[in-house]
Amino acid sequence: MLPTRCFQGMIPQGTGVRHHSRVDDRGEAVTCYVPTRIHITGASGSGTTTLGQALSQKAHLVHFETDDYFWEPSDPPYVHPRPREVRLRLLSSSLDPFEGMKMKPITRKAESGDIPEIQRLYRQGDSHHADLLPEVFQPVEGDVRGNDFVQKLIDWDDADYLVAELDGQVIGFVNVQRASHPKYPMFRPHEFALIEDAVVDEPYRGKGVGTILFRAAIDWARDRGLRYVQTTVWHANVGAREFYLNQGFRPMTMKLELDSEEGQ
Repeated sequence: MLPTRCFQGMIPQGTGVRHHSRVDDRGEAVTCYVPTRIHITGASGSGTTTLGQALSQKAHLVHFETDDYFWEPSDPPYVHPRPREVRLRLLSSSLDPFEGMKMKPITRKAESGDIPEIQRLYRQGDSHHADLLPEVFQPVEGDVRGNDFVQKLIDWDDADYLVAELDGQVIGFVNVQRASHPKYPMFRPHEFALIEDAVVDEPYRGKGVGTILFRAAIDWARDRGLRYVQTTVWHANVGAREFYLNQGFRPMTMKLELDSEEGQ
C-alpha cells in the first residue's frame, strides 16, 4: 500500500491524491493523504507494464497501459497510432467517465431511507446470477434479504452500505465490513475489509460507477486502519473477475467442484 502522509495545511487541487482530515496525538488538525497517480516511464521492454501491474495490486490503484490508448487495435499490434485527440479523449474517459456531464455520481453512507433502492438493486443482482449460473441460482420473487438485514449493516459500527447517487437517485452500492481470519491457531492474525455485495444499476454499468464505489470502499478501509480489502466472485462471472483484477485485486483461493457422474 502507498504510504499515508500527514501534515498541517491543505493540499492543492489537482495533485492526484486522496486526502482526509484528522486530529493527531497532540490534538492538532492535520491533513492526511495517499497519492493516487503514479507515472511510470521507460524504454520499450524495460518492464514498465510489469511494474505498473504490480504497483496497482499493492496500492489498490487502477493500472492504465499507455499502449492501449496510443495504438489502434490490430493484428499484428502496434501498427497504427491513434490521433492525439482520440488518445486524450479515451484516457480522459477512463480517468473520469462522467467528465462533461452536468451531474456526477457521489458516494455516501446509506441511510434507512435508501433501503428500497438497495433492495431494487439486489433484485437485479440476484436475477443476473440466476441467468449466469442456473445450476446454482434460481429465479425468486420479491426481496430475498429482509429490510432488517440491510438495516443491521447500516447501523453496525464495523459495516456500511456505500451508495453511488446521481441526481438524487441511487445507482449502485457496495456493502463493506470489518472481517478477520478465523480464530484458529494455524491462521495468522489478519484483519481486512470484506466487500460482500456490489451492484450497479443496469443502465449505468460500464460507465465507471463500480470503480467509484470500490474506491470509496478502499477509502472506508483505510480510514479504519485496514490495509487489505477482500471480495469473492463466481468463476463464470468473467466481467466481474476482470473488473476486480483491474482494480488491483489478486486471486487468493479457488473453489473447485467435480461432477462424479459426468462422462458415465
